[in-house]
Amino acid sequence: GRIGVTARRAPAWSGGARSKHLEAALAHARLGLEVSRQLVGVATADASGPGGGGRETAAELASKLGDAAERAVRLLIRAAEVAGGGAASAALRDEYRQLLAERLTYENAAVEPKQGTN
Repeated sequence: GRIGVTARRAPAWSGGARSKHLEAALAHARLGLEVSRQLVGVATADASGPGGGGRETAAELASKLGDAAERAVRLLIRAAEVAGGGAASAALRDEYRQLLAERLTYENAAVEPKQGTN
């Protein structure tokens, strides 16, 4: 199957050159996160088969990209608060909550229930 990607942007605000770099880091992490999560769904779990255990590699990549996206948003929140951007800070906090909710949903979906345990 084909992997589809939807580009999303963080709330924009004029916070200087550093914030532009953080916004770019967030955009790249989000894009990679979306792709790696899709790869987890199509990768082979068996390390000896074709794909060589790609599911674990994609899941690890998704976790690291999730960490990077969360870190970028936290830094953007701090920068917005220092700059006095109340509305920007609130929008970024919403973005952070959304990232956390997506991660929780993804991680809960990735855990397969064990059958036949007593």
